[in-house]
Amino acid sequence: MKVYGLEQAGYRFLNGTQEQCLVAFEQAVAEQRWAIVPLWRPQFLHTIHPIRELKEPGGLLGGVDRAVLLIREDRLDKLDGATLTALDKLRFGNELIERLDYRVSRLGEPLDRVAREAIAALQQPA
Repeated sequence: MKVYGLEQAGYRFLNGTQEQCLVAFEQAVAEQRWAIVPLWRPQFLHTIHPIRELKEPGGLLGGVDRAVLLIREDRLDKLDGATLTALDKLRFGNELIERLDYRVSRLGEPLDRVAREAIAALQQPA
């Protein structure tokens, strides 16, 4: 806040849970008020709101986030080679993860179903 002069410009920092931050952001949008929110990607709000990303020249908030598929090493032996190869070829991207996050977080769709549908769609020939 101090480094970027936001306090002097009249902004204040409010701490809260993730849900409180999301509600505060959506309330600011509904009231057509300016708000600066430290969001991340992937994050479903990017799917439903035109969010302008501000340059953060000091790098205080870290770098650009990206969605990656992870598996625990102690579980690798549970998957056969073909499955590992198929998983390695999956490229979700932030935009897709944001849409999936919206379906699960805001529409209440079951995570397993959303994930299965997304993987099936990615495996379809282009």
